[in-house]
Amino acid sequence: LEQLVENQPDVIITDLMMPVMDGEQLVNTLRSNDQLSHIPVIVLTAKNAPGLDLTQMENGSDYILFKPIDHDRLNLILNNIVQRQ
Repeated sequence: LEQLVENQPDVIITDLMMPVMDGEQLVNTLRSNDQLSHIPVIVLTAKNAPGLDLTQMENGSDYILFKPIDHDRLNLILNNIVQRQ
């Protein structure tokens, strides 16, 4: 989180399942931080539970991609984000 505040990335790509702080906790923390809340977040996951994508987007994720990652889709999302900024 310190690095995110310091570097202010254009987009954050994170995994849903991580040690220490999972992707959902990260998104919640980002969305409650005035310095970081504007940064688009793409969440990657191997979990494919029904409604997981909607739940994550309701929690503040901008996009959710299921593994294996479709690299063309990821590139398109990243290009769209960069063009909007």
